[in-house]
Amino acid sequence: MKTGIFGGSFNPPHSGHRLALDKFIEKLGLEKVYVIPSFVSPHKDTPELSASFEDRLEMCRLAFSGCDAEIVFSDIERRLFEVTGKKSYTANTLEALNEKSPYLFVGSDMFFTLDSWHRAEYLFENTVIAVMSRENDGDKVLAFKEKYERENGARIEVLTAPHIEISSTALRGAGKESPRFEHPDVAKYIEEHRLYEKKLSREDILKLIKERLPEKRFLHTLKVEKEALRLAEILCPDFKENVSRAALLHDVTKPLSLEEHLELKKDLSAEDLKSPETLHALTGAELAKRVLFENSDVVSMIKKHTTAQEEMSLLDMIIFVSDYVEETRTHTACISERERLHRELEECTSREEKYYILLDSVIRILENTLSYLEKKQSYIHPRTVSALSALRGKR
Repeated sequence: MKTGIFGGSFNPPHSGHRLALDKFIEKLGLEKVYVIPSFVSPHKDTPELSASFEDRLEMCRLAFSGCDAEIVFSDIERRLFEVTGKKSYTANTLEALNEKSPYLFVGSDMFFTLDSWHRAEYLFENTVIAVMSRENDGDKVLAFKEKYERENGARIEVLTAPHIEISSTALRGAGKESPRFEHPDVAKYIEEHRLYEKKLSREDILKLIKERLPEKRFLHTLKVEKEALRLAEILCPDFKENVSRAALLHDVTKPLSLEEHLELKKDLSAEDLKSPETLHALTGAELAKRVLFENSDVVSMIKKHTTAQEEMSLLDMIIFVSDYVEETRTHTACISERERLHRELEECTSREEKYYILLDSVIRILENTLSYLEKKQSYIHPRTVSALSALRGKR
């Protein structure tokens, strides 16, 4: 099967990306293409107004639907980062995909620096480079093609397509006034989720939760943020802002009555209603998404901080653990877990092992929670049971 790799930040995906993908498939007769949004790009800093990884992945699904090949929307770069902490180097991504001699799509601007990329020889030896030439750089592309073939043994295909003068940077700044989103569903998604608009400041969020939460719960919230930022500094410093926002908002709907929870989220399941102490995770996530327009990473962290869930990202696990071990928790199990987690993270030097230390903490907390609920003969949410099973499988 002829397979292609089509990566980028896609922040957001636009009509130029779609045209390039269609030409990539058409010119090379590709049968399957991996669309891979970058997670932590080694080539550029994350812009101030940026969509979360999950939002970018969802926009790719909207923008690149209906192509003449099987499209696999992959979160592989997120999964690699969570375990290793390494940036999204293309060679590492391709090695993890384990596809034989795929076609790697590269824009001409990146093509000219290809030999300086991380593990460039791996790329030259294990892929066919498909470079998209622009109208004004054809001669330069051919010169670099000859150079890479001569010096690196590269296999290179040159693609051409009409150039569209559009950029993700311009689209992020244009907001609702942008005329050139490639797909109406992408424009609608951006507008509905308010992706490229400034969100509440930390000070605004503090004011909001201070008005809503009792003093003790407000103090707890601040301590969860403190612990979560400590863990984020160790495991994912690039994501501290999202971690902070989720920590501050994780209990924002905790004081609501059952009627108020139902008013905010009308589709609560029978299982949810049997576990009223966990409703605030679901309604808090709904408030963050629908009212405060927080990004999908923040919403996910809030949603999963009580019962957990089968799919738990690194960020989800940070908030889940921080809620249990923050320094005002006085239960013996909480103190023991906090001391153990801090000690093991301090003693360990391997970033990968630090990820598994956090994962083990999540598993122990879930085990302790199930044991506690069983002793009390309290209702156990099926989501917690399935989460524990799934997370044990990751270890």
